[in-house]
Amino acid sequence: MERREEEQQKRDDSRFNQTLKNVQGFLKGRSIPGKVLLTRRPDPTPEPISPTYHRSLSENDAGRNERSDNPVEVEDHNSSKKQDNTYAGKLRSNSSSGEQLAKQVQNLKIGGRSSDYARVMKFNKVLSETTVILEKLRELAWSGVPHYMRPDVWRLLLGYAPPNSDRREAVLRRKRLEYLESVGQFYDLPDSERSDDEINMLRQIAVDCPRTVPDVSFFQQAQVQKSLERILYTWAIRHPASGYVQGINDLVTPFLVIFLSEYLEGDVDSWSMSDLSAAKVSDVEADCYWCLTKLLDGMQDHYTFAQPGIQRLVFKLKELVRRIDEPVARHMEEQGLEFLQFAFRWYNCLLIREIPFSLINRLWDTYLAEGDALPDFLVYIYASFLLTWSDELKKLDFQEMVMFLQHLPTQTWTDQELEMVLSRAYMWHSCLVHRFLLFIIWLSSFQDVAAAHSNVNEHTSKSTTAELANPPGIGVSGPIQVSPSVIPKYTSPALPWTPPMYPTFPDTYEPKLTGKCTADFQAISSIINTAASDCSQPFAALVGNVICCPQFVSLLHIFQGQHDVKSDKLVLPDAVATDCFSDIVSILVSKRANMTIPELCSVTSSNLTGGSCPVQDVATFEKVVNSSKLLDACRTVDPLKECCRPVCQGAIMEASLIISGHQTTGGGDKIPLGGSNNVNALNDCKNVVFSYISRKLEADKANTAFRILSSCKVNKACPLEFKEPTEVIKACRNVAAPSPSCCSSLNAYISGIRNQMLITNKQAIVCATVIGSMLRKGGVMTNIYELCDVDLKDFSVQGCLLRSYPADLIFDNTTGYSFTCDLTDNIAAPWPSSSSMSSLSLCAPEMSLPALPTSQTLRNHGFRGGGAFGALRLIIILVFMLYGVVRH
Repeated sequence: MERREEEQQKRDDSRFNQTLKNVQGFLKGRSIPGKVLLTRRPDPTPEPISPTYHRSLSENDAGRNERSDNPVEVEDHNSSKKQDNTYAGKLRSNSSSGEQLAKQVQNLKIGGRSSDYARVMKFNKVLSETTVILEKLRELAWSGVPHYMRPDVWRLLLGYAPPNSDRREAVLRRKRLEYLESVGQFYDLPDSERSDDEINMLRQIAVDCPRTVPDVSFFQQAQVQKSLERILYTWAIRHPASGYVQGINDLVTPFLVIFLSEYLEGDVDSWSMSDLSAAKVSDVEADCYWCLTKLLDGMQDHYTFAQPGIQRLVFKLKELVRRIDEPVARHMEEQGLEFLQFAFRWYNCLLIREIPFSLINRLWDTYLAEGDALPDFLVYIYASFLLTWSDELKKLDFQEMVMFLQHLPTQTWTDQELEMVLSRAYMWHSCLVHRFLLFIIWLSSFQDVAAAHSNVNEHTSKSTTAELANPPGIGVSGPIQVSPSVIPKYTSPALPWTPPMYPTFPDTYEPKLTGKCTADFQAISSIINTAASDCSQPFAALVGNVICCPQFVSLLHIFQGQHDVKSDKLVLPDAVATDCFSDIVSILVSKRANMTIPELCSVTSSNLTGGSCPVQDVATFEKVVNSSKLLDACRTVDPLKECCRPVCQGAIMEASLIISGHQTTGGGDKIPLGGSNNVNALNDCKNVVFSYISRKLEADKANTAFRILSSCKVNKACPLEFKEPTEVIKACRNVAAPSPSCCSSLNAYISGIRNQMLITNKQAIVCATVIGSMLRKGGVMTNIYELCDVDLKDFSVQGCLLRSYPADLIFDNTTGYSFTCDLTDNIAAPWPSSSSMSSLSLCAPEMSLPALPTSQTLRNHGFRGGGAFGALRLIIILVFMLYGVVRH
């Protein structure tokens, strides 16, 4: 019986593979943007030169023959002769002969493959343009970069070097000087001038540097470890939202090797940093620092508190493996092995500790070519990597799998094995059958997440006395130092095996309420849950201005309106308001919210009382206010139009003025309500209007409207606190061209203020304009934002700009907290036209945000828009037809 089932499984696998081939047949000869060709036809070789070359065969090899008729010996890329000068000369003169290039081709290696004349010519053509077209460069680099071109190509792919060749040299020189000044400012200090946290961080870096790539002797040199230490410490100080996290030290090593290859020849193990001048060492460190910065800008949440980005990708990996190879996933689950126990290190170190270091540069060609899409594509690479050992894993028990995955048999891997991993990943990501597979994953994930939340709710509703006695602490937690060595090595592991410690979130618990607030909190439970997530313990201060406080205030408005629907009152008595406010905060804190929300948002129980507003009941309100007009205006609020052409805001203000006694009704007579003339009364009456809207609209609709109105308000001002930019004015007053001292001073100033909190893209415009106006007032007339390459995202923590429209933090127990960063494509900061802020308007056409890239240039491999969905329906039909044909 078992043998029959195995034979049936093999037949099913064969049918599925045949289906893949049939679908791939539709794609033959077509170019996939940013990737390679799926044709098997050989590239035409330009005449009269016909160099012989060897190819590694892989399923995604672009324009390759299935067989190599003229193989030649391929040198290891670390032992290739230095050709940097020749390459630079070719870019300058563009006059090298074909014969000379053909000779280079035979000794050239692209990752694990020899290159050919046509491919090198394509690289030369793209790189020799006055302005490099990055999409073309990404398309070429995905399949591997010639070793001697890697330094220039990697700088361009990461956005460190500008595409315009006329600016490139000046920008690199300025960035290198800026790094040198940062080292002097942050690293070259006595410990007496560092804080305790900085001293501890430096010690941790000093401990980790000798552990970096221990099997490569080059990294054991004291001078190399000192360079790593300077790079990592400077980066950590300038990125306090994450600080130094173990594993980042590994990410510097590929950059260090590549940029040193411009100056050192031969095998890496034969290199010595002492052969280089101090100036060259500083330039190499600067290039490593800036490239590391650019790389991690696209993975911000991989290294912030609790590393939620990594946890989210591990969850996606588990789902993808389950769909691709269900028997392996089921076996791992039955044995109790969690993906987090082995894949966490893969994401943390980007596989640097899992494969031979000699293969890392080829792997990183693909990484960097993916650009902003890299985090998502890592899921496919790691699924392909794991399932390389699919058959072996199914034969192992828990302990054997742990040891196997901790010490994978990759020591003898060559370029061919790596190419197969990338080929499978590309096929799964691009193939129509697996697009359909992802569609299934997307649909089924709703069931999985719902089931997970159901289990969590059942667990957390049964709180213990210990949980009640230990609510979560307050404040914002610092970054967790997570060791990449995820699986502890026990000589004699105890059973049951205790999983290692990972970043965890506080458990929910049953709150202890006052018992004096009779409101039905369950009726607005969805709004409470959203507020608890938006004001989560670790992130409340970072997103307070944009997400947490708007949602918390909206919750109070809705609670005020619906606290007692049987009563005519729109406000709460003072004593009841105090108890209910305390209960609301207690409930939020029990759901992982930060205990300091009231102080953070400057809100008290008096917000629920109506204060000095003369109208506090429904009957009087409806007597003096056109309530139907008010509700119509706020029932559906347009987020695109409301901020610039207010409808709901105007109706609320009109109603507030009327009930406060400051405005007459439609008949022309002022209503004798005994209203106060002070501003506090008007604000109190606004709260009454919000309460009335909450009473009449569904809670979700009211919450949506209130959040949109809040976004209009918060986007008008810069929430960051500034100090006078005296040093920047002094360094930049008479600057007309890029100046290292000016740019260093400006960047230091911006770095000092941006770490206060996350802001929106529109707030960044305001902040940039405010600082620019201060600089102009101080005599800086030149647009130094442009000279120093200052972007909007430079004004927010870790370069993450939140959306200007309402957004929420999302939490689940598997993937942790997540939120969306907007505008990741380096939009330049606007320089004000004068020193006055009076002319700034976010509704003016010239202040609108630049359009994001279209689908042709945006490297997002997901489906977009109605056309894509129509194509998806067609794909589903096609797959079912093909699979039906194969089955019958």
